[in-house]
Amino acid sequence: MPTTLGSVGHNVFRSANLSSEHFAYKWPVPTKEDFRAYEETNELGIKYANLPDGDAKQALMLELTQCFHGYLMKYLNMIVRGHLPPINSSSGSEAIKFLNLLSPAGRDNKSDQIYGEVCRTLHLAFKQSTTDDIYDSLLMCLMRAVKKYDPRYVEKLLKVCEIIDAKCKGKQRRVGLAPEFCAADISKKTGTDVNSYLRKLVKRGHLKSIADSKKKVIGYRREPKNWPPPPVLFKQGPVGFTYAVQTYFRFYLHEYITRQMHSIESKEGMLQLDHRTFGGHQDGDSPIDQGIPHADGAFTDTDGQNWAADTRLMNLPLDISIMDEEWVKHTDDKLFRNLEKSERYLLYLVYVKEYSVAQIAALMGIDPKAVRTKRDEVMSYLRGHAGVR
Repeated sequence: MPTTLGSVGHNVFRSANLSSEHFAYKWPVPTKEDFRAYEETNELGIKYANLPDGDAKQALMLELTQCFHGYLMKYLNMIVRGHLPPINSSSGSEAIKFLNLLSPAGRDNKSDQIYGEVCRTLHLAFKQSTTDDIYDSLLMCLMRAVKKYDPRYVEKLLKVCEIIDAKCKGKQRRVGLAPEFCAADISKKTGTDVNSYLRKLVKRGHLKSIADSKKKVIGYRREPKNWPPPPVLFKQGPVGFTYAVQTYFRFYLHEYITRQMHSIESKEGMLQLDHRTFGGHQDGDSPIDQGIPHADGAFTDTDGQNWAADTRLMNLPLDISIMDEEWVKHTDDKLFRNLEKSERYLLYLVYVKEYSVAQIAALMGIDPKAVRTKRDEVMSYLRGHAGVR
């Protein structure tokens, strides 16, 4: 993938391919014709949920992750490349369900442009991660989703409704501020966490959640006009494994990204620089907040500490072109034209292909130690000629 050099010694874009050292490197991304049938995957999911812990269950988890490899690679491309699948495709419509969780609030008529903008910000939650690290993070979300799946969900939902009826027996069904029961009451009876069941009943309009002055849910009431739930709700059979895993995956990935964003924003001493001109306008109409840190520097925080971005390299009169195979053969860039072809090739392998030292040594037919030495020499030359210290 062509990669531009945004700053000497750091490539702007990651590769969208897993490294050859990654365990999933050789897993094929299936075409539409090669997808496993939903019925087959669902059967595997039900089998996994019913297996006791042990080697057989771990082996089946590996098989299930391979089933979803193409699904994870879709999200990997969304994060690394910022590419949104066509929204009129099944892959795109599923991705939009996730992007809706991160889209600006209050914008009902979301367009391709808005979804594209949200998609291009996903990488910010993975700033210090390699492509392999990102895939592993996605895989952890997927494994949590697989473990969350319960083929007896509908059966347990019915049990929760029966306990609610027994708990509220004899109580008047009238609208009021006081709850009829709380989640802890039902959980105590079932011996498990019932919050997901209660949320489903609230979403379907069978229950109403009651919150305190701080908007914390303190209990629930039955909705007189919509209780009990219709019998058909409990005759649907097990929830589809594929559907459930994708739903839980989106939830866990959203949770992970939100947590990472908050971690970055709240990290002491880390300034989130804005690439806009101080006191100017963005897109020609919206005035920029004068207190926002910006790429021109000269920002003073509430403690009187002065902060500024190092923009020396950005302001140099350099025309850095795309680093591709043609660039390796010849370039007129002032910074790179005096390098030998082998030196530009080394940069290409390091910052575009993202090959390891061992891989580069094998390709160039030299010792790995010589690769490191040559790389350091080239970077020292570039820093000196770019005026970066």
